[in-house]
Amino acid sequence: MPALITPIHSPILNACGQEITDTDRHVKVKEAATIVSVSARTIENMVAAGQFPPKHNTSPGRVAFWLSELNEWQKLGCNGWYQRYGQKHLQALNSQKRTA
Repeated sequence: MPALITPIHSPILNACGQEITDTDRHVKVKEAATIVSVSARTIENMVAAGQFPPKHNTSPGRVAFWLSELNEWQKLGCNGWYQRYGQKHLQALNSQKRTA
């Protein structure tokens, strides 16, 4: 009888490279604005500038952030986020646009 092979799935990582755990959750833009004490419009501007975690599609027409990313952003602030994660994220997006 052949041995059963269990497929190994890669862990889901947030923008910080941290594995998403059972304690993490999606946070809608409005709630994210409350958590980090800025307006939803300011969040939109910071996302576009790479100074805030990227939005994730949770279903058609809905986006959210991972709570773990918001916690990291609170520690670093917008400039710290950009220096640590935002530059790389924007470069990856730009290279994807060029190849598409």
